[in-house]
Amino acid sequence: FGDIDRRLRDLDTAIAQLGACLEAQTGDADLLSALADIGTLRWFLDHAVALSEDHRYCVITGWTTVNDPSELQRRLRAANLDGRVLLKPGGSMRRAPVVLAGGWFTRPFRQFIDLAGTPGARAVDPSPLIAVIVPLLFGMMFPDVGHGLVLALVSGMLSIRLPRFRFLVPCGLSAAAFGLLFGEVFGVHGPGLPRVFCPLEEPLLMLVLSLAIGALLILLGMVLSGIEAYWNQAISRWLWLDAAIIAFYLCLVAGMFDAFWLGMSLLAVAWHLTGVIVVSNAPPWQALWVGVGQFLFMTFELFVNTLSFLRVGAFALAHAALTHALIEAADSIDTMLVRYGVLLVGHAAIIAIEALVVYVQTTRLVLFEFFSRFLHADGRLMHPLRLPERVSQARP
Repeated sequence: FGDIDRRLRDLDTAIAQLGACLEAQTGDADLLSALADIGTLRWFLDHAVALSEDHRYCVITGWTTVNDPSELQRRLRAANLDGRVLLKPGGSMRRAPVVLAGGWFTRPFRQFIDLAGTPGARAVDPSPLIAVIVPLLFGMMFPDVGHGLVLALVSGMLSIRLPRFRFLVPCGLSAAAFGLLFGEVFGVHGPGLPRVFCPLEEPLLMLVLSLAIGALLILLGMVLSGIEAYWNQAISRWLWLDAAIIAFYLCLVAGMFDAFWLGMSLLAVAWHLTGVIVVSNAPPWQALWVGVGQFLFMTFELFVNTLSFLRVGAFALAHAALTHALIEAADSIDTMLVRYGVLLVGHAAIIAIEALVVYVQTTRLVLFEFFSRFLHADGRLMHPLRLPERVSQARP
């Protein structure tokens, strides 16, 4: 081990000497120019697919969202690159890449779409919707003003070094907003805060509200599938089959308040089965038999997906119960220092553990109950081409 330690010390000394030598050369203009040329050459080697016939230019191919070649030409001149732009619409056998919405508010939620896959060119970009749905579901399962603000603050600090945590900032603010709705601040009713209702006092209302939000999201996903069907010239099939399922689902929901709509749901069933016969190439009775099986499966799937949103209300109730239990346990401690220590550690544990659990549940609801209605991962994401860092030294 002595020889190994000695060798390691020698290597550390050599590294320090080389580092000092490199540091001394940072002001050498010729060296910096050479490094810039090397970087530019590396950029061309990484992106060029061929040389022009006169060997004066590198050929770089790709996709662009601009319609006017002069726009790309202008950007090249601004970067001091001598290039010629040629647009060939539809000239590639590969599918065009997809450019998703990339605003400052939607970008942190891109990871949820990445889990499901990139939508195709003729598909709905769910980025703006996810930027609203994820904080809504997260905040409803994590309703507390204090916990939400702490989560937003900690996530904001972590996102400086770890940008993936940035989506938790609006989620924490949403949790604080729902905390205001329920009048909860670190598990207690905050003085002066309005309270619409308390989840622990009205658990049934909390669960019904969760089912209502779930039904709206499921219907939204089904409507988005209709928009995609229109874009892909398949609207006729969608109207016969999927639109009938939407009508059946709405009739069942309305039937909870008026039995008349339960009878109307039979018309939606007939609508769907007629559509199966119309769009199928099989004999009518065979198509009808298959259609009945498909209808039963889709109905059961809708029922399960809707009930899945009960977890939103269940986690809200669990969060309130857990924080109240922590407060009662702390109140039973006579020593003030120990009491506040228990509260501090307990709230920190609740925020850390429940934030992780709620994130997992939110992801599950988005992927399986919402995305499954319309998102087909058959696209490929467009990756912008970055210019060399020192383009002023470029020589094509």
